[in-house]
Amino acid sequence: MLQSVLDQVAVLLPALQGQLAAPRNQQNDLPAELLTHWQAAQPQAGKLYWCARSWGMLMWQPAYLTVFAVYASRTALDLSGFWQDAQVGITQGFTLPEEAAYRGAQHEIIPAAAQFLLDYHQRQYAQLNTIYAYSAKQAACMTVDCVLAALLHAQQHYAWSNSELAAHSEAWLEALQWTRHGNLMFIPLHENEIAALNRQGCCQHFRIPGEEACSTCPRWPMPIRVEKIKSELTITE
Repeated sequence: MLQSVLDQVAVLLPALQGQLAAPRNQQNDLPAELLTHWQAAQPQAGKLYWCARSWGMLMWQPAYLTVFAVYASRTALDLSGFWQDAQVGITQGFTLPEEAAYRGAQHEIIPAAAQFLLDYHQRQYAQLNTIYAYSAKQAACMTVDCVLAALLHAQQHYAWSNSELAAHSEAWLEALQWTRHGNLMFIPLHENEIAALNRQGCCQHFRIPGEEACSTCPRWPMPIRVEKIKSELTITE
């Protein structure tokens, strides 16, 4: 059953490649591995960047996988046996044991899936925080951003309306109990409204020498942020 779920997830996002594996202990050394890499790769960026970059790498795969499994096959995935592959600070590829998959109705499966993701988040945050103190709020904001980004991707695949997307977003944020840690916003563009991330946390990318804050960064005043997002959307049309 699980391999079928992973195959369906890979259809939504080919970069998200998973394999079945025998059950094993939790992966506790990955936060330290990622921090060590990013500290060496960007020494001038500082601790806040190293932590944020490592945290983003820790959470993007489990968050996207959790969301996609719900919509592709009404499956909640227990991430207690989730192991990620990492090369040069980048996570891509993972394994899960067969018994990690639980089926159910979509309205029942989102709370279960969100809890599994929250449990993974808390375990990995504890490991990261033993090395460098990292804001629990910022960690939650970045995990929320990953969940919302996965929903934005799913909207394109499933052709959801903006109202449907907003309803899915509300369901996930309520299940995670992180309703103030990020959301979506809908930006008028030509005759349509385009969904975009309304971030509450920062990935600290601007701390890399020569770089500036991302277009969706909450450091920008909202009018500037909207104009930057519109500019990017216009370029990609």
